[in-house]
Amino acid sequence: MNNTKSSSNNSVLLFLSGLVAVLLIVLIIFSMNKINSINEQIENETVMLDKNKVTLEKLKQLELLRPEVESANNILIKQIPDKPYEHSLIDYIYNLSEKNKNSFVEIKFEERRQKNDLMELPFKLTINGEYSSILGFLNNISNERLIRVDEIKIESIDNANGLISTYITANAFYK
Repeated sequence: MNNTKSSSNNSVLLFLSGLVAVLLIVLIIFSMNKINSINEQIENETVMLDKNKVTLEKLKQLELLRPEVESANNILIKQIPDKPYEHSLIDYIYNLSEKNKNSFVEIKFEERRQKNDLMELPFKLTINGEYSSILGFLNNISNERLIRVDEIKIESIDNANGLISTYITANAFYK
């Protein structure tokens, strides 16, 4: 009877030892999976940290440009009015022509169109003058109002002693 009890105790002890071993193996597997998951998270966070460092460097460089960009923005705000103000555009071009010793011949406004957040005010302009005065006009055309020159056509004027006629296709902008 002692042998059966001892054998039964050994069987129970062996069974419990096997159960503990299986539980330990399961715990080790769960722990390894958790460690692998944490390592993947660390790797992902490291990649994100590197990306954020690059972004931070770019932002620091942009911060250095901030005064220049703000100044350019303030200039553009002044150059882009809330309304088309065709009459002030005509006055501006006329005065600019006079300042550069050109003759303002005509301006024709075309149909307005929406372009992103701005409205375009297309126009065709004809001015006469000497080549150098036309260049002065073109160099200063965007000083007070944002104007994009799209096309320039130059023709000589017969018997005009070096005067040329300049046809300009351009766009002024407003909000």
